Amino acid sequence: MDNEFSIGTDDFTEFNLTQGPPSLTTFEFWPSLGLIAFQLFLATVGITCKCLIINHVLFHAPKERPINKLILIDQVNLIQIQSQIKIMKNIIHAR
Repeated sequence: MDNEFSIGTDDFTEFNLTQGPPSLTTFEFWPSLGLIAFQLFLATVGITCKCLIINHVLFHAPKERPINKLILIDQVNLIQIQSQIKIMKNIIHAR
């Protein structure tokens, strides 16, 4: 074959990359489903942690500390910004 070459004792073979690697061009159901489930699990953990932080600052933390108000504003703004980004993505994709 004319597309084989070697460097020292190692032999290499050229191959066509125009079709892309098989793992990216074929949809494998179970690994993809596992990846989606793992991402949903991580998203659920993240949202739950944000809700627990907000709950703790609202109901259990001392009210006179200004840092608690800053944490509350930060966590609530993060949730609002993330929801606004999702809404904007939906609007852009709907066009």
